[in-house]
Amino acid sequence: MKKILYFLYILVVIVILIPKKELYYTAEALLEKEEIYLSGETLSGGWFGLDIDNVRILSGISPLANVDHIQMTPWIVVNDLSLYSIKASDGFTLFFPGEIEQARFRYALWNPFEISVTIRGDFGNADGKIDLQEGKIILYVNAVPQMKNYPLLVSKLRSEEGVLVYEHTFK
Repeated sequence: MKKILYFLYILVVIVILIPKKELYYTAEALLEKEEIYLSGETLSGGWFGLDIDNVRILSGISPLANVDHIQMTPWIVVNDLSLYSIKASDGFTLFFPGEIEQARFRYALWNPFEISVTIRGDFGNADGKIDLQEGKIILYVNAVPQMKNYPLLVSKLRSEEGVLVYEHTFK
């Protein structure tokens, strides 16, 4: 029992000492290689996570979206990244839903090649995964009547057993 408590204590200390802001800046540098830039953000760190407010996302020089709040919790065993109130810029509203209330990405050590994804927005809800080994994103979308406002998004979905499926391959 003592060994388990000691292990948990060490794990908590490591989580507290993880340089969370440096993790964010590293992610930002990786995105810049793909010409995706984050600007205008305000970072505030806590013991167990990092909060980022008012993020503008740019693709090249074009504004892509605004994110009101990002919460990053690197807990080693389970890592969580949640984005709140994502609004697409005017030039991208045909491609993306008008507003995404929350997008949550969760990575767990016991499933190292997969990131689970949950999205809630005015287009409905979507659940799925990012398969890192195959380089594939699969989202299962529970559509709502407002979906018709996004014809380009609907054209990228296929119907499978009563559910709409979005699939994209990357590498």
